[in-house]
Amino acid sequence: MNFKIDETPTKLRGGYYTDPDIATFLLKWVLNIHPESILEPSCGDGVFLHGLSRLSTNGLKSIKAFEIEPSEARKAKQSASEFKKVDVEIATRDFLGWSLAKLLNPPQFDAVVGNPPFIRYQYLDSNLQNISEQIFKVFHLPFTKHTNAWVPFVISSLALLRPGGRLAMVVPSELLHVLHAESLRAYLTQVCSRVLIFDPQEIWFEDTLQGAILLLAEKKNEPDEHFKGVSIVATKSKDFLSENPEDYFEKAKYTNGETVKGKWMLALLTSAERDVLRKAKAN
Repeated sequence: MNFKIDETPTKLRGGYYTDPDIATFLLKWVLNIHPESILEPSCGDGVFLHGLSRLSTNGLKSIKAFEIEPSEARKAKQSASEFKKVDVEIATRDFLGWSLAKLLNPPQFDAVVGNPPFIRYQYLDSNLQNISEQIFKVFHLPFTKHTNAWVPFVISSLALLRPGGRLAMVVPSELLHVLHAESLRAYLTQVCSRVLIFDPQEIWFEDTLQGAILLLAEKKNEPDEHFKGVSIVATKSKDFLSENPEDYFEKAKYTNGETVKGKWMLALLTSAERDVLRKAKAN
């Protein structure tokens, strides 16, 4: 059993920051739709902002970012000062509380990027625990106290995304299989047109003692649009970061139906491997 008193300050606030190369890869993908507005719900020390300032951002008008830790927000504001023609607002407060008031009449962000905090529900203060539970209720999603802060972060971020918008985030590999992320998996299949995941073999954030994946999700243009499915790309190194993320997204083989009902582990298999498994089950 884990006790709050035994955890490090970094773990308690979920402060595990993204490699600049990973941030750039995710940013390049969302910039392909030429967003006018970008949301970053947990900007940390500003690695995504710094990366964005060095990319071509034609048409980008505004960035809204949140960081609950004042010292990190100050660092992010330094990165924000690198923008000359983009309105950047960094709010030093919690994102979940702000988003809860916006969910029924959400602002339409064109893109969402970031690395949400990995914080267990029991380590959140009582106010954030209540807010997290309310976010699940807004969308009639099953809630469990085994959840983690990154789950309501992604749910709210998707809700605040306009139709056709893109979300690119670093999230725990728990997304693929744990019970407390099942509501998020269901919500992704409900509101997105396609979901692409990069699943590395190595652990990128050593202190978390868990794997992290890259989540690239494109929101449906219409509520009744068909969900094309989930594709998972297994990676052995970071070499893929030097390639065009749009090529991966367009050429990926997406799978739907029973494969992504409940856990998404079957999506890790090839179609031939899934056929063998189905035959084995039938026998």
